[in-house]
Amino acid sequence: MKGKALGLVVPLAFVGSVLADTVGWRHDGTGKFMDATPPTSWSREKNVVWKTAMPGPSNASPVLSGGRIFVCSEPDILLCLDQQSGKILWQKINAATDLLPENEPYQMPRTHDTNGHSSPTPVTDGAHVYALFGTGVAVCYDVEGNAAWRKYIESPTSQNGHSASPVLADKKLIVHILNLVA
Repeated sequence: MKGKALGLVVPLAFVGSVLADTVGWRHDGTGKFMDATPPTSWSREKNVVWKTAMPGPSNASPVLSGGRIFVCSEPDILLCLDQQSGKILWQKINAATDLLPENEPYQMPRTHDTNGHSSPTPVTDGAHVYALFGTGVAVCYDVEGNAAWRKYIESPTSQNGHSASPVLADKKLIVHILNLVA
């Protein structure tokens, strides 16, 4: 991840036709898409509906809801793309240093070469989108990109980077960094 160039191109060839509205990591948590018929081959042109240059790389899965695609990008960016065109509708930077008291020291957590700070997959309830970053920051935006809240939780200590995705349950956002927090 660290050695890869910024401007990752994300081809989403089958998003519109294969995936029903997803809510988070592995769709509904099962990883099953019973009616999916994804293409089994593609190239730079074959089975690609559109491509969008991203601000940076990511291991997060895209989440589809209401004709919008939500995905994270390094190191702390949440993006919303139009499902039909791939156009970036909005992108929000969520720096930990913006959320800490003035002059409080902060050191960017370590990561592995293949796992950055944007590995957790966002989650949505259709009205809001929530994201957790390996920087220790959790955020909530409405689907139009207006911040509902942003909070620094705690810094991960794993030298491989943080990748546990947030989960919505009983109107609570559940996140795990060092501690399980709702």
